[in-house]
Amino acid sequence: MSIFGWSLPAGCNNINLPGEEDYDDSIPEELITEAQREEIRKLWGQLYDFKKKNYLKTTSFKFIFGDNIPEGDFRWGEDADPGDGHAYEDDGVWKIAYFNDIYGRENGKLFIEIHQGDEDGNWDITDGWEEGEDPTEILNILAQRSDNYFIDWGRYYLSCAENAQEILEAGQDPLDQVLRLSEIKPEELVEFFLAAVREDIKYLSM
Repeated sequence: MSIFGWSLPAGCNNINLPGEEDYDDSIPEELITEAQREEIRKLWGQLYDFKKKNYLKTTSFKFIFGDNIPEGDFRWGEDADPGDGHAYEDDGVWKIAYFNDIYGRENGKLFIEIHQGDEDGNWDITDGWEEGEDPTEILNILAQRSDNYFIDWGRYYLSCAENAQEILEAGQDPLDQVLRLSEIKPEELVEFFLAAVREDIKYLSM
């Protein structure tokens, strides 16, 4: 399973636009305007375009390890703050993942470990590399993570916009990101989520 959302084959050609075939037109009219319905479609397309561009990004060992790699065995990053959680969808259920990357040398070989944690504090090594192996995949993962953060939160808030009725009935969004949801007027909820998507796209455009 990829926690980064859409799976893109090499070349990224002939892929259906996410949200186009499965777009939810059942949102009650009192919660959404036609202009908002159209904007949801356009925002799905924009996020997908960013995903395709991001899929081509990579990085280098110099960027990761810097110019002065220590002699002997070492480990960097074990006590690093994992930072903000990343939204991802797992079999239709939205979840939050945290990441901590550990770089170093062990038994004379450079290595990279990507540790993924959940909200309960459970951590596992989900990807890794050791000197002598092909580094392409690990370098791509590290290079693409920053933009994937904004892409997937954008996807999350678009999903919330499409499911505004269910969120109102539940009293909270699936990842409990909206503070004081009860203070938002029902007719303003979709716009609230769309504003969050626009903010993610703003950062992707920088």
